[in-house]
Amino acid sequence: MRNAHFALTVAYDGRPFHGWQVQADQPTVAGAILKAALPLFNGAPELVGASRTDAGVHACDQRARLSGVTRLDPHRLKAALNARLAASIRIYCCAEVGPEWGPKEGLFGKAYRYRIWCGDAAPPALASSCWVRPAADALDLTAMSAAARHLVGELDFDAFRSSRCQAPHARRAIWLVDVRTDDSHPDLPATDQAGQLIEIAVSGNAFCRHQVRIMVGTLVDVGRGRLEPAAIAAILAARDRSRAGITAPAEGLTLMRMLQVGDEKTSGLPSGWTWPGAPWLQSP
Repeated sequence: MRNAHFALTVAYDGRPFHGWQVQADQPTVAGAILKAALPLFNGAPELVGASRTDAGVHACDQRARLSGVTRLDPHRLKAALNARLAASIRIYCCAEVGPEWGPKEGLFGKAYRYRIWCGDAAPPALASSCWVRPAADALDLTAMSAAARHLVGELDFDAFRSSRCQAPHARRAIWLVDVRTDDSHPDLPATDQAGQLIEIAVSGNAFCRHQVRIMVGTLVDVGRGRLEPAAIAAILAARDRSRAGITAPAEGLTLMRMLQVGDEKTSGLPSGWTWPGAPWLQSP
């Protein structure tokens, strides 16, 4: 037996859970992992996540540190956790780390994807991870792309965060908001008459509570013709949540990737971009 610390990479289907963070009276992702881990440790282990996700939001690349007294090595611990977890949570990687290691170490941002299905017959394999909208509600992707450009930069996103957000400020550096149709997904139906799969990729250094979902809800208002693309700049300047769109449903959002130092090029981060607190500005 030894006191050990493990770096985990976790993926989950967010639908059965009320978010990542442990809640006494609700099922959560962290709560499920701790329950699965309890028989594998001498005493209750500790779990610290790199990021919180809202109820119903999915993840492909959540990072966490699991600590406690155990006799298991990383390989056996990963196998034992996956055997005890429901299929809605998978541990992809497990590595032993030092006690000083934190799950945010070396991270400079996050990449999210939001999926929208416009059509009366959503593909079964996609419906659970999309905001399903009626076929009659066609979205103007050109207008949405024009609006998205106003959301790129180191900006104050006060108008695009939940009123319950507890962050001290809403200034964030967002370098990618990309709106496009995905016509090559393997789960698309054989006929294009069934509908259209739209994907919105968003990458930034950090995000306020509900920020991506409010950004998406506002872009959908632009796509429906309820807002002009240029209105986004005025909404940002007003810093008034009531002027932005609705908070898009959680099931369409997936945390795709935690961005580590070294991922700058593949993340699409423009050359020379930085912001206060960026890892490369920290003292060695």
